[in-house]
Amino acid sequence: MKLPYLLCIAYVYLFDYVVCQTVSIAKIGNLDNLCDNTIPDQNHLISPRYPDRYPKGVRCVYEIRSPVNTRLEFELNEFELEIEFNEKCHDHFVLQETFRATTYQTKVELQCGTLPSGRKILASTNFVRAEFETDTSVEATGYNITIRAIDITQPLSTPTDDWIANNRPLSTADLIRSLQRSPCVDQLISVPVGQLVTFSSPGYPGLYPEYAICNYHFDSPPGTHIEFNAVDFHLEAPSRTDGCKYDTLTFQETVDGKTIVLGGKKFCGLEGPKLLSSTSNSVRAVFQSDLSNRETGFSITAISRCGSTIALSPNTSMIFSSDTHTELFSESAGRCVYNFVAPVDYNIEFTTSKYSPSTASFDNHNAKFRLGETINGIEVPLGTINLDSYAPFSGPIEPTTLRSRTNRVRGIFSTEPAGAAAQFNISIKVVSRYLVSLATNATTTFTSPGYPQLYPRSTNRTYDISAPKGYVIELTAMHFEMEPGSDTQCPYDWLGFFERIQKRIVPLGPKYCGNKGPQSLVSQTNHLKAVFVSDFSSQFTGFNITAKAVRPSANFSQSTSASVLKSFATSTIFKSSSHYILILLYVMVAWVGFHRGHLC
Repeated sequence: MKLPYLLCIAYVYLFDYVVCQTVSIAKIGNLDNLCDNTIPDQNHLISPRYPDRYPKGVRCVYEIRSPVNTRLEFELNEFELEIEFNEKCHDHFVLQETFRATTYQTKVELQCGTLPSGRKILASTNFVRAEFETDTSVEATGYNITIRAIDITQPLSTPTDDWIANNRPLSTADLIRSLQRSPCVDQLISVPVGQLVTFSSPGYPGLYPEYAICNYHFDSPPGTHIEFNAVDFHLEAPSRTDGCKYDTLTFQETVDGKTIVLGGKKFCGLEGPKLLSSTSNSVRAVFQSDLSNRETGFSITAISRCGSTIALSPNTSMIFSSDTHTELFSESAGRCVYNFVAPVDYNIEFTTSKYSPSTASFDNHNAKFRLGETINGIEVPLGTINLDSYAPFSGPIEPTTLRSRTNRVRGIFSTEPAGAAAQFNISIKVVSRYLVSLATNATTTFTSPGYPQLYPRSTNRTYDISAPKGYVIELTAMHFEMEPGSDTQCPYDWLGFFERIQKRIVPLGPKYCGNKGPQSLVSQTNHLKAVFVSDFSSQFTGFNITAKAVRPSANFSQSTSASVLKSFATSTIFKSSSHYILILLYVMVAWVGFHRGHLC
């Protein structure tokens, strides 16, 4: 009976494990209540709400101790945090210890992202500080960590490669003082349009506390951005070699799901923000101080101004109206810049209608909304909406519709003189670039995938193009560059048009390839489909084609259909039967799409 017991003891000592050693985990500081249930026992640490996703904007700090002559080992049973961006962790779990009067912490690659199960991190001492902090964007599963005490069998010279030294040596007394953090309550600050709001460091104008982390959350009305200016700024001076690394102030916002640092840098020393602007109406400022060289801190003003980045969701619409932005357009500085962003493979459509409020008081004199987009690094005008034409007291006018070729549009609202008021309604719609709906007498464009960049290989895309009843569709290529074929054949990459006439799917024009695109090609119906096909080899810039809803001409007859069908047949009959089968298959695909779309 004694043999198994002796073998167990021998196993423990042979592998340097002291399984019965006591590990103490304590939550410290006046922190978020979400941290309360993160210590299931004295050998495990889990993230808040684990195994569900951890919350945003949480911070948990722990002191972890083991007996003298032991060191701590951390085994990651599961570890999944927001991935690092630009070598920075926005959500992080960091371990910190002091070894031979120098503070070490785990490397960035061990603080966030996804780490393999079973990964072990070995400390050099029996006292480690752990900190878990999240920002206000991405959430993930979190972590489940087992903590053990391991006997030190021989003296250590340096920590393992998992740790990196801070450049500022700290004594053990400094580290203990750092754990007794001065309280700093997160602040939510509302920034009204045109009104200055002031915020400052804790204790200002006195010295700010040591080792503080203070979060300031700023919100302004939709359609605005926030501008920051330092009135007084004095933090610890930057390092000569590493810049701002001691006491810092950082401004962040989330754009397209990513955390962006405003101005691309942290602020420290005597250099505070000047005319620092966000692109959205939500900003987070983070003030951090270390354990020495306290200064008077900062006093900074924030003001919201018209113009911002507006993220648009797929297949949705919104009303951009003076009704919802009354403060902006009645007290405008004369120029507001908006960036409208839709997902990839979507375009943005702007339609202006006559403004008809119950009480109208402005004539929109010299008010304009200029729209443009960037193509190949060049700002290309999309169009200008003269808002005075849509003012409450203007005469009858048809709605104006402008559609982008990309998923990003820059809009500039301006009035003359500056400060003049305007009232208007602009409907903004996010549509698939493969769905083209034409308004009466309206012209829009559709492009190949990725245009003006090279279109992808092995692609088959169908565009659905429709016009109002009583209209037909006129197609004209503004740019056309595809893999060339022969004079009569397009066997590789091609673009073809189809419509349904008398219950038959018929081609509209020949297949197009090379540098020959459609020119004033007119449909017989108000609904057609364009099929774009590329093979696995060469790539080109593709096409940019305008589609216009026009009234049918009087001499357009069914004979046109017959001649078009003959032309298409001539261009698609190949010597190879495989080519014929391939074309037949594409026509069948187009027919199925027509049938499902209930074409008339």
